[in-house]
Amino acid sequence: MKSQRLAWRLGATGSAALLALLTACGGGSSSSGSGDVSLRLSCACSERDAQGISLKKMADEVKSKSGGKITIKLFLNSSLYDQKGEQSALLSGTLDMANTAPAFLTDRDPAISILTVPYLVKTPEQMQKLSDGPIGKKLFAGVEEKAGAHILTTWYLGTRTLDLRDVGKINTPADMASVKLRVPDAQSWIDLGKSLGAKPTPTSFSELYTALQTGTVDGQDNPLGTDKIQNFQEVTKQIVLTNHLVDIVMPAVSKNAWAKLSADDQKVLTDAAVDVAKSNRELITSQEQGILKEFEAKGLKVYKPDVDAFSKYALDYYMTKTSYPKQWIPGMFDEIKNMPS
Repeated sequence: MKSQRLAWRLGATGSAALLALLTACGGGSSSSGSGDVSLRLSCACSERDAQGISLKKMADEVKSKSGGKITIKLFLNSSLYDQKGEQSALLSGTLDMANTAPAFLTDRDPAISILTVPYLVKTPEQMQKLSDGPIGKKLFAGVEEKAGAHILTTWYLGTRTLDLRDVGKINTPADMASVKLRVPDAQSWIDLGKSLGAKPTPTSFSELYTALQTGTVDGQDNPLGTDKIQNFQEVTKQIVLTNHLVDIVMPAVSKNAWAKLSADDQKVLTDAAVDVAKSNRELITSQEQGILKEFEAKGLKVYKPDVDAFSKYALDYYMTKTSYPKQWIPGMFDEIKNMPS
């Protein structure tokens, strides 16, 4: 039932042949003698969720604005790579395009971890202004140099909340002490879980529904749209509106593929991604309130905890219990913190 679990399986011989072909082709992007460009984009997302809808819209706009010269071939539902695999393939240059996120890039470029700090960026509009302005330019230049991906812009994925089994009412981080909170298997996500007072439990996204169902984990945090698409409300009891992170994905092109594009082609890709950012944000924002009402109608408890307590605890954790602040661009934390919402 879960679209994320769909996978394209190759035999060992087929996999080896495919990898050899992709390596020989320098990442899989291709161009004909006429100058046409074909780019492969992998995403674990469904074609039904906002991320998948926005990727389709971007691909259509790129094809239109380039007069059919540039084609983005979409491989959704983990049909080419799973979430972890597509990130590795993007950064190695084996894959042309993918939606990445700050948490996937921190190992290679620690400065981008500043965008994983809960409660620092307060609204989707603030995040978009940040990413398309001087701050984003500085951060994304570092990602291209150190991680090997050119970031086109950011897209709002939704504001992350807690989606929990019947673990009792959560009002402050102290109430999270025994909660096994699912996180992706990356240190930046583990730190996010700790900053909320929980016991981070790395679990793959494809296994999350079953883990919630069986009690292997007590809860997870995701934007509401993701909760609905994955039907997590079927196996949880409460939505706690911590609103701890304005979550984003970043449409990105591998550094190798980007270097092969002409300046005009690069502009077409960038303009399309930026254009879609607004409609994507409007789509997700319009969906969030409706989803909450739907969840309440289905019997889930929906309530707001002591957000100030969560914010203070989370920011204190990052500033005093991690090494991230030493890795950020000097002055950037205060610059973001003082931005108008």
